[in-house]
Amino acid sequence: MGLSSKGEDIVNNYEENHHLQNLLEQCRNNLGERGFFQPFLELVKELKSVQIGIWSHKHDVPKCLFIRNLENPIFGEVAKSIYMTGWYKQDPLIDKLTAQKKGTIEIVTHSQVKGLFSDEFLLAFASILQSNNPLSGFADRISILAALPDMPMIIHLYFQKFEQVDLNHPLLPKLIELITEHFPSAPQLNAVYQEAPHPALSNLSDREREVCIGILSGKKAERIAADMEVAPSTVVTYRKRAYEKLGISSRASLFDLCGS
Repeated sequence: MGLSSKGEDIVNNYEENHHLQNLLEQCRNNLGERGFFQPFLELVKELKSVQIGIWSHKHDVPKCLFIRNLENPIFGEVAKSIYMTGWYKQDPLIDKLTAQKKGTIEIVTHSQVKGLFSDEFLLAFASILQSNNPLSGFADRISILAALPDMPMIIHLYFQKFEQVDLNHPLLPKLIELITEHFPSAPQLNAVYQEAPHPALSNLSDREREVCIGILSGKKAERIAADMEVAPSTVVTYRKRAYEKLGISSRASLFDLCGS
């Protein structure tokens, strides 16, 4: 994934920028540490990305190492929730990653690989990756398939405008390098750093929050109950408790609260 001499010049120009240079240095000095995250997310913003998801594919069931929507954290949690209900089994990018030569990195946009996905898969995620979605507003994404020998990873960067997607952005290879060095080495720290999906949901219990995320994912009570391995009546109880704490009385109010 080498850069042309022109590309190297652009990178050098970027690193001459004191702010970016400082962010890169902070990340490098805090690899595997909690201090890594704040400058890291600032670098994600520099790419004009509004959401990042980092997935480990070391085992048959993928593991979310990190996901964050920079404008509203709930959307990252909703995307993760939908994916982990079983849609990962139909994700063609996993097969593509598995077929890659070990140690290589491939970068594609969703527009380039959309034809690999089934209509059912695309429909399930229509509320997540859709340019006219009033909530997420994602137009496209960059997917980085990193066939690391010890931990194969897929990294997704989401964008609100097609023109913001730049596979040749000089900061992209540096961000990939930081990700592949930090996240495999600090799985517990990554999980600890995950914030509540939305400030309003931070006062809910884990189960109440899980129900709310399920609702925001478009699931009905029966599906949420199956995912949580509880009775539908239990989901209704958690939903009532959550709504009382949030001061709302309907599904529409929950969307208004978390989509504002």
